[in-house]
Amino acid sequence: MLAQLRTCLAVMAVVATAAAQKLQSISPPPTAGGACALTSNNHIYCFGGTQNPTNSQSMINNLIMLDVSNFDYSDMSFQWQNVIPNSYTFQANMIIQMVAINKGSSIFIQEPTNTYNHAGNVPPFISGNPTADQYTNIQLQSNASFPGTYTSRISPAIVDLSSIGQNQVWIWGGRSETALAGGLVASNFVLLYDYTQNQFSMIKADTPNNMTRYGHTATLTNDGTGIVMLGGIRAVPNSNQTVTNNTYLNTVWVFNTTTSTWSASQPNSTSMTLPSDRAFHTTTLIPGTDYMMVYGGMATNLQNYLVNDPSYLYNAATNSFITVTIGLGNIGPGLLCQHSAVFVHDNGTSSDLIYYIFGAGESMKATNKVSVLNVTNPNRMQWVASSNGGAPSDSGSTNLSGGAIAGIAVGCIVGGIAIAGAIVFYVLRKRKQKQDFYLEDTDPRQQIPIDGELSTTEDTTLSAGRHLVEMDPIKPSTDFDEARFIKPTINSSQDDPATRTKPFGES
Repeated sequence: MLAQLRTCLAVMAVVATAAAQKLQSISPPPTAGGACALTSNNHIYCFGGTQNPTNSQSMINNLIMLDVSNFDYSDMSFQWQNVIPNSYTFQANMIIQMVAINKGSSIFIQEPTNTYNHAGNVPPFISGNPTADQYTNIQLQSNASFPGTYTSRISPAIVDLSSIGQNQVWIWGGRSETALAGGLVASNFVLLYDYTQNQFSMIKADTPNNMTRYGHTATLTNDGTGIVMLGGIRAVPNSNQTVTNNTYLNTVWVFNTTTSTWSASQPNSTSMTLPSDRAFHTTTLIPGTDYMMVYGGMATNLQNYLVNDPSYLYNAATNSFITVTIGLGNIGPGLLCQHSAVFVHDNGTSSDLIYYIFGAGESMKATNKVSVLNVTNPNRMQWVASSNGGAPSDSGSTNLSGGAIAGIAVGCIVGGIAIAGAIVFYVLRKRKQKQDFYLEDTDPRQQIPIDGELSTTEDTTLSAGRHLVEMDPIKPSTDFDEARFIKPTINSSQDDPATRTKPFGES
């Protein structure tokens, strides 16, 4: 009965979700330049991108979802769902940024407004709650006093601050679209968006050497006191002057979230453990640690070279990099840029995972591959498995008519009442049996004297039945067997042109 009740509740939850949003099974096309984020119900949402990273002719306007709340890692078949809003239309676009906001209850999308999609109706920001089928376009207010700040941009970095008690999205860097012509670089001021007040504000703070960046990553530290900037292309704000060919990631910038000030430092690493210069990579915090996982990227000379040293751990506490060689590398994503990285804690196995989703691989070809990295022990990371795309499930669309929804709901309610009644009847019956047993057990006529005394021997069957059995904790799947993990090793190779892959068959 309890199993039936749980099943009914699960069905009602699915029905409630289906009533708010339409979901249809989909096999995603190869995609690069999109963005993904994890919401609090352990759903990964991804939006936008292009099937051809070298142009904007094959852009995508799909918002898709992958439910990883109860994922079976022994069967790496990703069942993606296309989210179909009832009254909102997404515009095809690429070079997207996305974060989950308000402690994971909603998503926040940043996108260029006219560089790739020339329709003229693309908003710079979108706030949405896919489960509730609610989406809002967010426009920037005009502020001529600060050119390049209140402007739409390409390739900034955005961070949600709800984990440190601020209902704001932190936005910094990028190339300007609207305020300055010619694709010039945006201001080096920080832009804040308060999603509870629907209001923008600005932090005017001097950056190191008054420079800015685009194509970089920004990652909140584990204690929430700093936002770490790694990689990207350095540039002069409000100009078209960029500084490429940065030697390694030899300068780490940190924005202090308490004092709203910037600092720069040199990593405590040797040249053999410093990452080569890169942009359009990902940096993902491993919560509960000071480690950030850096993966992939394109060389900052923007000649479509993919860096050949894709994986590093950055320790924010010691300000140092560690070169990482990951076990089972054949099933990893390989060389990659313009991809997404999403941290997921899997409750079923108590494992910490990073999903690497889509992106541009060798020869700048888009991929629909998803690779999962186990980072539970940062010193022993391992690729769990990979899967390309994922065939649509047999269930097909989860769209339900109003009559079907009502019928299922009524059926579950009636069934729930019947099950509840049966449970009450069962409990009352057991209580009556126990009372009858007690009365019979204490009846003096039923006591048998032994050596002139009443027996005090317990009913061992009843006594044993009252003991709680201590169960062994659920063990992770063998896919997470730590004995198979391979420790990181230090890569002693120097950074030189030979360490990069040069696509398109260039010599």
